[in-house]
Amino acid sequence: MDATTVTTVVVAAAVALVVAALLGRRRSKPGAAIPLPRSRPSKVETQKTGQAYLVIGGHGFLGSHIVEALLARGEEDVHIFDAVDSHLFKDEPNVSFIRGDILNEAHLYNACCDRDVVFHTAAMLNYWSRLQHDFELVNKVNYVGTKNIIEACHKTGVKKLLFPSSASIFVTSDTLRKPIRGLGEDKAVYPKDPLCHYTHTKMIAEKAVLAANDGPNGLLTGVIRPNAIYGPRDFFSKLIGTGYPGVGTLNNKQDYAYVENVVHGFLKLEEKLAPGSPAAGQAYFISDDAPVEYFKFASQFGRKFGHTFRIIPHYVATVLAHIVEFLARLTDGRLPLGQLTVLTPPTLVVSRAEYYFSVEKAKRDLGWRPLFTPDEGIDLSVRYYTAAAAPSPSDKKND
Repeated sequence: MDATTVTTVVVAAAVALVVAALLGRRRSKPGAAIPLPRSRPSKVETQKTGQAYLVIGGHGFLGSHIVEALLARGEEDVHIFDAVDSHLFKDEPNVSFIRGDILNEAHLYNACCDRDVVFHTAAMLNYWSRLQHDFELVNKVNYVGTKNIIEACHKTGVKKLLFPSSASIFVTSDTLRKPIRGLGEDKAVYPKDPLCHYTHTKMIAEKAVLAANDGPNGLLTGVIRPNAIYGPRDFFSKLIGTGYPGVGTLNNKQDYAYVENVVHGFLKLEEKLAPGSPAAGQAYFISDDAPVEYFKFASQFGRKFGHTFRIIPHYVATVLAHIVEFLARLTDGRLPLGQLTVLTPPTLVVSRAEYYFSVEKAKRDLGWRPLFTPDEGIDLSVRYYTAAAAPSPSDKKND
């Protein structure tokens, strides 16, 4: 490597570090997790069952919305298994919290005892890394943890296990050249070369859940494959609200899924999971059923937050992404890069490629349909974050 090349790399690395520092300093304080108003009418069209529910990861984004939907339809025996307690449901008499680790088999066995239905929503959402030093932890949480949950369900006699995979497991580097448009489950083939650790581990976890479907007298399993879930308590919606620039293109269409449309899919799948049902052991794509250009979607969010959404120029994003990955590889991920950590080549593929999927199978088998339009979903998300960012009475007193 000659002196000019070394100088170029050093300068580029310095630029990346400066940008990382600036992004790190612009980070917003995390907003408090607040429950959605129970007075708001639920659109979810399923009935109370009176069964015992366990939501693994129930204090996370998707899991907390599943808990709220179960409570909204009148369920009285709901349990949350999570590593941390957000106190989101501390005032709910029909919800209990179990602190535990999905890598601990004894924790899972105790949590699954006397439960009828398990929703497994715990995951590590590392969609940006493909480096070896990150694989072990992502694999442990997303795959090994899922295998442990399946085993606990079998041992304790759980009747139904529902799992969120991701439509992004079918997105690869080739998708930049070969867009995915309206792909249905019958033609979706697992890729041989997954894009990143997240899609790889989600794919093999999905396979394990589907293979665990035991038929008429055993565990019934089903999988929902959403793409780009957004809504209250979601990192993506909040990030756009900060005014950070994004990466992507102006005209690549993608699927997005408002969180309550996804929850509706889960509850309709739970309703249909029965011995002999065509839904048992099946996976379903779920979205808003309204593919939209990435830039248009993000810009609509930005306007409601009072920002103009901007895209980082292609060549700048590409250079930075490769520098970030190079520095991460060089230091085994020990170099603090702030928000820039997520700007990697896999992230560029996810944001620049065109991909959207057919939801006809979910409509046919489950009787599902999207309950919220993208406009409604964006509006509800912005309202939530506006309320969460408002100072509390105690904050005002301290001013």
